[in-house]
Amino acid sequence: MTQPVTELGWSTVLELGDLSPVHRSLVASVATLVRLGYPCDIGYLTRQARIMEQAAVHDLDEMEAHKSEAEQVEKAVASAVLYEPAADVPAAAGPE
Repeated sequence: MTQPVTELGWSTVLELGDLSPVHRSLVASVATLVRLGYPCDIGYLTRQARIMEQAAVHDLDEMEAHKSEAEQVEKAVASAVLYEPAADVPAAAGPE
C-alpha cells in the first residue's frame, strides 16, 4: 500500500504506520475489493483516487462559495445526503 499512498501524496496515512486508523481502513478496503474480485491494481486505484480528489476539491470550492457558516454546513449535508447517492448511479443507466 505504500506505493499508491506515496504517489498520491497521502503521507499522513503512513504517519503511524500499521497503527494508523486511516491506513488500516485503506488496507481493509483493498482486501475487501480483492476478496470480492473487483479491480484494485495500483494503476486503477490511483486513477480512482485522483478522480475522487477532483470531486472533493469541487465540493469544497462550492461549499466555500457560501458566505455564512450555516450555509456551508447546509451545503455539506446536502452534498453528502443528496448528491453522493446520485453519483453512485452508473452513467450508462440513464433515464428510463
